[in-house]
Amino acid sequence: MKWLIGGFSHETNTFSSVQTDLNAFRAHTYAVGEDVAHVARDTETGVGGFIDEIESRGDSFVPTVTAAATPSGRVTAAAFRDIAGHIVEGARQHRDIDGILLSLHGAMAAEGLDDGEGELLARLRSVVSQDLPIVAILDLHSHITQQMLDSATVLIGYQKYPHTDIYERGVEATRLIARLAAGEVHPVWALEKPPLIPPCATCHTESGLYKDLWDTALRADRPAAILTTSLFAGFPYADVDPLGFATLVYADGDGEVATTEARMLREMAWSRRREFVYQPRPVEEAVRQALACAQKPVVIPDIADNPGGGGANDSVEIVRALVHQGARSAAVAAIYDPEVVALGMEAGVGQRIAVSLGAKTDALHGQPLYVEGVVRTAVD
Repeated sequence: MKWLIGGFSHETNTFSSVQTDLNAFRAHTYAVGEDVAHVARDTETGVGGFIDEIESRGDSFVPTVTAAATPSGRVTAAAFRDIAGHIVEGARQHRDIDGILLSLHGAMAAEGLDDGEGELLARLRSVVSQDLPIVAILDLHSHITQQMLDSATVLIGYQKYPHTDIYERGVEATRLIARLAAGEVHPVWALEKPPLIPPCATCHTESGLYKDLWDTALRADRPAAILTTSLFAGFPYADVDPLGFATLVYADGDGEVATTEARMLREMAWSRRREFVYQPRPVEEAVRQALACAQKPVVIPDIADNPGGGGANDSVEIVRALVHQGARSAAVAAIYDPEVVALGMEAGVGQRIAVSLGAKTDALHGQPLYVEGVVRTAVD
């Protein structure tokens, strides 16, 4: 069998003022055509999972593009057009394929477009037959839309957060699409969406409610007709519709089984929804406790300005508290401030400089901090 494969992943923080252009993808992952195999083979990625499973089956594949960028603001129209175009044009040109495998995100928004994945899948479906299987793997923090469900044959979500099972989901998708193409299974989906937006901090799958949900979803005695189950948290840093938690179940030709399972998991999440509430420590209190802790080092993550979720990474509120409380042995992982970097490079190593640090990207992350310090290292 012959498969078209591709990857297009971006987690879009719509509150971010930093647009995601094609250079942002090139700085992270951007490969076209035959370069896709060179970039993705032997990696723990979704596309890597596709390739390994395809080759282990003795099948062949047509690579289109694999592209990913660090979470940030909306993808520019030009970048979306370029990357989506490689996938759609690949499907248009290769009429002899048996199906399409995609590694997407599920929370991508572009300029003038809230449902990036839905738009891509709809464009793709418009150039292939309604019977051609399209299977996409998605991040756990996905927004599931009607357009996505109408255009794809099956959507499969990651089961782990932190996301350590991306490769496995790629393998799962490849095995399932082979069964679809052979006519062995006929998926019917059911989606349930309670009015719930869980914070990322309580969506870890190794403990708590999310672990219990997955233990239930993957129980040994679940109905045999179930092909795949996904528990999507949604991405809270996106002002889009629809947003939020979703249970998605595909069953082999049995809509009643899919609906019953999806509703059961929805009710479990809804009945225990208060377990998703997160109560972070105030910054001053967290720093005070860290300084008093006998066991060192102590890590204090700033979850309000998480660059892994599209944050500006220039909040200095924890640094401010460290200074105010007289910390003498503390390291700050990173503050995004090109102006301060330029001043330090100009002054040179060993020189003392006075700067206004951080909080320059937007008005959402506090105020800058005036500091004086010595340039310890300068790296180009």
